[in-house]
Amino acid sequence: RSKVADGRFEAIYGRRRLKACRELGMKVRANVQDIDDATALLAKGLENAARRNLSFYEKARFAEAIQNAGHDGATVRQVLNLSASGQSHLTKVTQNVPVKIGDLIGAAPKSGRPRWTELAELFLSRKLTERTALDILAKIRATSNSDERLELLIKEATKRGAKNSRETREITPLEGVTIKAGRATLSLSVKKSGANAEFATWLESNLAEIIKQSYAEFTDVNSVDDN
Repeated sequence: RSKVADGRFEAIYGRRRLKACRELGMKVRANVQDIDDATALLAKGLENAARRNLSFYEKARFAEAIQNAGHDGATVRQVLNLSASGQSHLTKVTQNVPVKIGDLIGAAPKSGRPRWTELAELFLSRKLTERTALDILAKIRATSNSDERLELLIKEATKRGAKNSRETREITPLEGVTIKAGRATLSLSVKKSGANAEFATWLESNLAEIIKQSYAEFTDVNSVDDN
């Protein structure tokens, strides 16, 4: 492709082969062409695809890298031969699965969209956090392959999510306001400091009336007509 400096050119593909030839002291014949960045990217994508089948997660990370390099979605779809829907599935994974977690899991060549999407959903719904995922992965035996690591992470996170759903759930509708819903109680706590301090003061004076009014509305809607 076009020169990057006097007497120097950028290799579009064949970097590993070129490095091996340098180490062996062998000369190689190069095909030098003047092409733009988008065409170079397409050439790389096609060559990689021809060399080996990328796993779903590898495609997702490759698509992310293409866009991070400044290229648009149309270029991503062309390079990886994707539909718009296919691209959105990849994006959902890279936007929700932390890079560190993806790196620890690996390519998972036997695991397709459903499993990676399930993992992304666990992060998206906050049933799994990066810290918890790191803890789970650290306990998985070192001999496990990447597909097994993905499967075990999903299994353990789902198990923990089911356990937590039976315990206390916390909802934060506003900053400083926390609603805790357990099996036996429902509680509300409001901080009297911070961004919503004034709201906390107002709520303290009006909460009893708000609850009475809400209860009256509840009984009106749920009352049984004896006639």
